[in-house]
Amino acid sequence: MTTVFVHGVPETAEVWDPLRARLSRDSVALRLPGFGAPVPDGFASAKDEYVSWLERELAALDGPLELVGHDWGALLVARVASRSVVGLRSWAIDVAAVLHPDYVWHDAARLWQTPESGEAWATATLAESDPGSPLSATGQLGAAGVPAEPGAGDGRALRRPDGVVHPRPVPLSRPPSVRALGPRPDVPGHGTGPGPPPNPGPVLERFWSELD
Repeated sequence: MTTVFVHGVPETAEVWDPLRARLSRDSVALRLPGFGAPVPDGFASAKDEYVSWLERELAALDGPLELVGHDWGALLVARVASRSVVGLRSWAIDVAAVLHPDYVWHDAARLWQTPESGEAWATATLAESDPGSPLSATGQLGAAGVPAEPGAGDGRALRRPDGVVHPRPVPLSRPPSVRALGPRPDVPGHGTGPGPPPNPGPVLERFWSELD
């Protein structure tokens, strides 16, 4: 049994360290290419490339697999679960509202998705080398509430058992679209900045125990 965590954006695998320390099982936190890890040759950073990369990483691990994703990592996890390429014991995600057809993206995501404006934001952020600057990646993460240590490193049918963690409050998700995806456990926190909810450990442990 291997529990695998997939981080979001803009984050690195260290964002999972506090949660992994609280769990009673062994786990691994993968590093998405370009987020504290090298980018493979020829890797264009498209969504489907990240999905294929994740499937290859999972195939190299001992199963059965319990897969957990946060933020963009949650979307990759949902895609992997729906493709039926990798055998999973379970999968669990937050930000499930993004999967709803009526979901409305938050303001930051709209900026990133806007041609030229998104590129301009990325160029300006990467050009700021002083981590103490509020315009740097570290500065922006700090302003969003990410602790200094992890912030400094960040620069068909779904047939398997699934879990959706609804962070509370949810300013980056629209509650009606979240609830339309079905009743799932709530946890306090998140939504004010990058990183998974402060302590979803008990929710995940209960979810996994119900599968035994």
